This record gives sequence, C-alpha cells and structure tokens, in this order.
Amino acid sequence: MQLFQRFLGLALVGLLGTGCAAFDGKIAPIEVYDFMIEEHPVQKAVVTVFFEKPEVVDNDEEKDFTPIADAFALSLRQRLSEYLCARRQVMDRCIDRPAEGAYRMTSKVVMRDYRAAHGGALMFIFGSLLLPPLLGVAWAFPVALGSCDWSLELALYAPSGEELWKKSMIPSDGSWSCSEGADIAVRLNEELEEVISELSQTASTYEEVAARARAAEARKLAAAPAPAPGKAFIIAVFTLEDRGAKLGEDVQERLSEYLASAIAASGRYQVIPRVQLKERLGLQKTESYKVCYDQNCQIELGKELAAEKSLSTQVIKLGARCMVTAVIFDLKTAASEGGASQEGGCGEDELAESMKEVVGKLTQAR
Repeated sequence: MQLFQRFLGLALVGLLGTGCAAFDGKIAPIEVYDFMIEEHPVQKAVVTVFFEKPEVVDNDEEKDFTPIADAFALSLRQRLSEYLCARRQVMDRCIDRPAEGAYRMTSKVVMRDYRAAHGGALMFIFGSLLLPPLLGVAWAFPVALGSCDWSLELALYAPSGEELWKKSMIPSDGSWSCSEGADIAVRLNEELEEVISELSQTASTYEEVAARARAAEARKLAAAPAPAPGKAFIIAVFTLEDRGAKLGEDVQERLSEYLASAIAASGRYQVIPRVQLKERLGLQKTESYKVCYDQNCQIELGKELAAEKSLSTQVIKLGARCMVTAVIFDLKTAASEGGASQEGGCGEDELAESMKEVVGKLTQAR
C-alpha cells in the first residue's frame, strides 16, 4: 500500500510538471463557420479601423496573469482584427497604427482570477481515476486544466473621436479553462457572434451618413461660382512622394501636413482637408493614401472633391542632397500650370526649409 501511495504521489508530481505546455498568452485564430454567417448576418462598413493595443488589468491577487499579459494583449488585437476584417468582414480594412481619417477600436481586458493549468487533460484524467471519484474531479479540474475569470470591453470610435458603440462581455466566468489559446478562441467566438450584427450595423450606418454629408459638401463646392481674379482657388494637396530619400512614414506625413498648411497660409489657395482625400480613397478601396502618386489618380480624385487645382510634390535624393519639386495642375485642362523646386539637405528640418522656399515660389508666381 505504501508503495502504491508513493507511486501515486510521484506520478502526480510528474504530471504536474509535464503534460500540455503552459499557456503563453497567444490566442488561436477565431474560426468562422457557415451557420454563424447565416445566424448573425453583417453589413460590411467600407471603413479603415485602427485597433489599439488592448489594455490588460490583472486584478488577480497573486498576479499570475501579469507575466503573459503583454503577449495576450498583442495576440488579442491580432485575432480581433483578423476576425472583424478578414473573416467576418465587418470592416473593410484593419490596421495596427493610427492613420488620419481612420475609425478606432479599443479593448480592455480585466482578469479577475487566473490559475495556470498544470498537466492538462492527461493530468485531469489521471487524477480523476486514481483519487476518490468526487475528490479526484474536484481536485483535478482546477489544478490540471486551470481556470480564469475575465471580462472584455470593446468600443468603436468615429474619426472625430465620437463613441459609436460599446459592449462588455464575459468570455469566461471561472468555469472555463484557459489552458490553451484554442479554449479562449472558442469563448471569444461565442461572445463576439452575439454582438457582431449590432456592431456592423452601427459602423455601416454611421459611415453611410458621413459619406452622404461629404458628397453634399462636394456638390456644394462644385455648384459654387468660379472664383473671381485674385480669389483663392480650391486645391488638393497630396502626400509628397519619396524618391530615394528613405523618409519614414511619420516624417513623410508631417512634411505633407506642413506643406498643406503652408499653402493654405499663403492665402492664395483654399486647401481641401487631407482627411477628405483619405476618406475618398478609402471609399474607392485604395490600399493606402500614399499610393495615389500617379498624375491621373490625383487629377481624378481632385475632380471628385470639386477641387480646381492639385499639387503633386516629390522629394528626390541626388547624391548627398535632396531636391523638393512641386507641380500645380489645373484640373479642368488636366495640364500643369506651374511648378517650383528647391535643393537642400535631406533632414526633416532641411526639407521643411526647402518646402517653405517652394511654396514661396509657387504662390508668388500666381
């Protein structure tokens, strides 16, 4: 009898240290099946959504979840993005970095109680069989399979910052295992399917209203009389094209914003807000605002927004120096009507100075 008890103790200790690998915070892909699509139909919103990194709050007294909280947050963002855009097609495009004109999805996880799994299913079966029946199950379930009690809050915000939709859900109340990423994916699927129709309806309805408002504003601008001599023309200022200068996207965006502001400050032009350009490209399912470098693309987009002129700008690396070139196109004739260039350094400050000179040349030429 003592030999058996010793064997049983060693076996349990061994299984506690083996069996399934410890949960590392990574969630499995959230599967979608045909019956879900039929039961919970969605209306795709043609919008770009930025998914913020989820906030994770570990309220467990022993803080057992804290070591994997960051990995869990990154994995949750990836799986939510895949599920809502690629798999269920609630939104047109999901991104993991902020972008002008993009909607924003936030998420907050509150882990109230977390117990890591030890041994997994094998340990559960072994403990249930070797120990007295009720005691075995009562001991083996939480120890072998682990448990978690957590909630998830999702919220969708418009590009203006207005909160459009918010829901709280409880993927697990402590009676469900968190021993594997697949377990969490299953529970997330069940909770998300209950709210997905409402989310898609909210997003698509808001975007349809916003699109109608933009179209009405564009028609209003188009119906306005042509400006008298000396009055400001309406111009679309596109993101500058990097030709070998290897500018980071953030630098490229800041310089483009500076260019648009400088053109507007001259008083010679009325600049169409860049957010309208990006939203229009989003409606056309263009992958990125920055891909519209082609002259035909810029002219057509400018016309759609009732602009009279468009400004195409390039930063061209020439040896150790950079040349900033800019060309203004008349959208009625689809022909260039003026341009300017300035050579200088390739740093952000130096490029800003070159752009300032270019803007001066362009506005003085009118």
